[in-house]
Amino acid sequence: MSLLDQNWSAGGNADDEAQDDNQQGRQITTSRDGTLMLIECAPHMFERLANQMKQDSSIDDDDEDAQLTTGFQLVMRACQRFYQSKIISNDKDLSGIILYGTENSLNAFDFKHIYILHELAQPSAERIIQLETLSDKDAYKTKYDELFGSTQATGYSLNEALWTCSNLFSNSPQRLTVKRIFIFTCNDQPHASNLTLERQAKQRAKDLNDVGIQLDVFPILTETIIKFDFKKFFQDVLMLSDEDLDIRNNQEPTGRLNELLKLVYSKEHKKRAYCTVPFSLGKAADGTPLGFSVSVYNMVRPCPKPTKIKLDMKTNLETKIVTKHYLPETAEILMPSDIQYGLDVSNRRILFDSDEIKAIKKFGDPGFELLGFKSLSCLSPHHYVKPGHFIYPDEKYVEGSSCLFNALLKKCLEKKMFILCQFSARRNTPPRLVALIPQGEEMNKRVKNDRLASNGFHVHYLPYADDIRTLPKNDTTRAANDEVDLFKNVVRGLKFKYRADKFENPALQTLWRNIEATALNKGEPDEFIDLTIPSVENQNRKVAGYIDELKQMIFPPGYVMGATKKSAAKRKCETNGSPGSAKKSKDDENIDVEAAAKSHLLSKLTIPILKDYCRDKKLKASGTKKQDFIDDGRDLILCRSLSSAVNHRDIGGFIYSYKYLTMSNSSTKTAIESALIADQGPWASVGEHPNAITNRFYTYERVEEIVAFIQNIVPTKPEIAIICGSGLGGLAELVVNKIVIPYADIPHFPKSTVVGHRSNLVFGALNGVYVVCMQGRFHPYEGYTTATCAFPVRVMRMLGAHTLIVTCAAGGINKDYSVGDIMLIKDHLNFPSMAGNNPLIGHNDERFGPRFPPVGHAYDRQYSSQMKQVAKKHNLQLREGIYCALGGPCYETIAEINMLRLLGCDAVGMSVVHEVTLGAHCGFRMLGLALITNKCLSEYDSTVEALHEDVIRISELKANELQQLILDFVGLLKQNKK
Repeated sequence: MSLLDQNWSAGGNADDEAQDDNQQGRQITTSRDGTLMLIECAPHMFERLANQMKQDSSIDDDDEDAQLTTGFQLVMRACQRFYQSKIISNDKDLSGIILYGTENSLNAFDFKHIYILHELAQPSAERIIQLETLSDKDAYKTKYDELFGSTQATGYSLNEALWTCSNLFSNSPQRLTVKRIFIFTCNDQPHASNLTLERQAKQRAKDLNDVGIQLDVFPILTETIIKFDFKKFFQDVLMLSDEDLDIRNNQEPTGRLNELLKLVYSKEHKKRAYCTVPFSLGKAADGTPLGFSVSVYNMVRPCPKPTKIKLDMKTNLETKIVTKHYLPETAEILMPSDIQYGLDVSNRRILFDSDEIKAIKKFGDPGFELLGFKSLSCLSPHHYVKPGHFIYPDEKYVEGSSCLFNALLKKCLEKKMFILCQFSARRNTPPRLVALIPQGEEMNKRVKNDRLASNGFHVHYLPYADDIRTLPKNDTTRAANDEVDLFKNVVRGLKFKYRADKFENPALQTLWRNIEATALNKGEPDEFIDLTIPSVENQNRKVAGYIDELKQMIFPPGYVMGATKKSAAKRKCETNGSPGSAKKSKDDENIDVEAAAKSHLLSKLTIPILKDYCRDKKLKASGTKKQDFIDDGRDLILCRSLSSAVNHRDIGGFIYSYKYLTMSNSSTKTAIESALIADQGPWASVGEHPNAITNRFYTYERVEEIVAFIQNIVPTKPEIAIICGSGLGGLAELVVNKIVIPYADIPHFPKSTVVGHRSNLVFGALNGVYVVCMQGRFHPYEGYTTATCAFPVRVMRMLGAHTLIVTCAAGGINKDYSVGDIMLIKDHLNFPSMAGNNPLIGHNDERFGPRFPPVGHAYDRQYSSQMKQVAKKHNLQLREGIYCALGGPCYETIAEINMLRLLGCDAVGMSVVHEVTLGAHCGFRMLGLALITNKCLSEYDSTVEALHEDVIRISELKANELQQLILDFVGLLKQNKK
């Protein structure tokens, strides 16, 4: 077990932590790398690049490489790009830049000709802008002379430069996992004339290697420096073997930015395994376990967008999320020690403690367990569960792992077999079935010593039987051979060479380019070429002829979508036959023209179908064009729907049919209105008030029907009805033994469409009293009449409730009010009612209530007094004021708020008053509470606007106080009843 114990504390890659929780083998550690760029500023670095002269003829003036004429510019631009990539990929990593060979000096030890341009820190916009200036073709020399001196020194010491780098690493306040020094130079023997300095530099490099600081060199060739020999000096500095020396000397130095960056990234790229596990091959004859150790690497990982950080609107400080658990019956906050975990199985709840939970999660020791070998042909490409890994032998824990691993790999490659294994990345990870697919080494034939693929196994996750989905087998018509040949030509024409590393994520790149442009004060972001967008012009050029042929073959002249294909003989027979003898197809006979009209699909039907319908209905068409048949048929169908809606008092059908018909010409509308009035009486005129239509629809008998439906589900009569406002639906969660009925399940019941309203009727006991809660109310701005918005009050009254509690979110008009205050509604100002939009307009059924109900004391004074006692008990400041209702959905203007303040209003909202009006009409005792979620604008200098998201947020934050008030108020009513 020593291997496992060491592994879990050692492995890790912080980059992989950002992946989803399903990714196996996550090691939760924090890593931060440090990279120092050590740049030589000798005179040769300011000469023209060696390969630049050869490429001038083939480079456009706009090409970035054309602007980088010297080695110093090239390195500065590479450092700039390195900084930019760090901000995107690993913003926690530290970077710095040190120049040696400068006239001026800036370092902690007063070393001559060594200048610390950037201390070891996270990249910033200021640093990137400075590097951009130092690489600019026109401005770099002036900036260089200003900072570092006009002449380049030659008497510098590389030993002192390396010492300065070591000191920066030592003084770093952050703990660094990896430390690197990248040396950019054009001099392969910097101390050729001074053996002492050369010996000191080599010893310093050895000391750095001993303490874990990695060194690497990037040679830059110029017009006079045309060859770089590592053997002269840097072989000892980098401690290269003879084999590595040959590779380095045969590697062509670069003068192009992209090639230099590729080299830098290849050295900087993290190659740490995120876990190291044992690979078990089974047991020998004597029972000895046989196996070796492997390191697991991620080949692909998602690159996500940066996580959004929630900030306080006033202070811009980062907010924290706090989760609390409470007991529904008492609203008592529970500590973690008070919580158990359970699982419902067969109507029985089984409880577990924390130790049992840990034991359930343990599946066994991590590692690979060999199951057997299978031919590679058995693998199905579509059995791809998630991105896999790559494994390589690890000699650190088990000696001889490489020998056994390579033997296994060699045989798998020869036999073309894969290894079937069980794999667990860690102890609490469920085991997965994986295929280890062998991969041999592959070299780039064009570039010497460039390895394209390494020896090892790819870990391919396989699905279990439970993961596989079977598709229905459809007997589709097989395409003809000529159609297949045409499609083959299309496929051949659109083939292209695909390389995954060439396709950047357009959403991610666009985001970062915009962020970068903002941070670096650019006029506009850098241009991004989205390779995921096909070149339509190029495609048309290659396959346009084949596409035209396919269109003519698959969609011949006279083709009708959905119609069955007819043979030429049959079409000829139908053409020669008489119109009367032609039989309609089954498809034509099954078409519902009226349903198509209501779904706005008449244009999809053919002219013969429309003609037949008009002939059957004895409708004379106004023309011969298809649109004439569509218009005439649609008007007739919707006119009949309108008349049917009136007969059956279907308000939804009436409004739909009439609204659609009002888009017709004026003569059609006049004829329809006249026919309806003659048939149904004056009330059918379109001039009738919408509330009157609603009240005719929601008759006493219809409300009884709704009540009967609910009572079949909930036999207990509620005593108190509660309407939950925006963001306050959590009050219903305190109800115990609850029964939830969605509005969508209740006949003739509307549905709330506003965020923060859940559209449920919740029945149950609240503090010992049976209640009904509306989780979501209706508003006129949703398109409902005020009568529709308020009609649930009648339903709850007929269910048996005698008390109505209305809650809402409101804006504070009173300047003494603060966000989060709770206001007890003393009275209200009903602007919609004053504008002639009272929910009681229309026919009055005395069984609901009187024709002219009083609402002067709609809010019960005794209830208000009792609520004040409850608030005093909890030391809560309870405001009392006038609530004003407006139509919405717009929040109020400054002029409107100032007017309402003059009228004596303390809070403003878009609900409550319609429900209270109907509540007074049917005899409810009522209590109203408003949560102040925003302060209304009353000054023109203010720039803060009210947002519905803020209303919901404040409601959820302060909901506990309001819920506690209502909870205790209900308990007080229960006590008074006794």
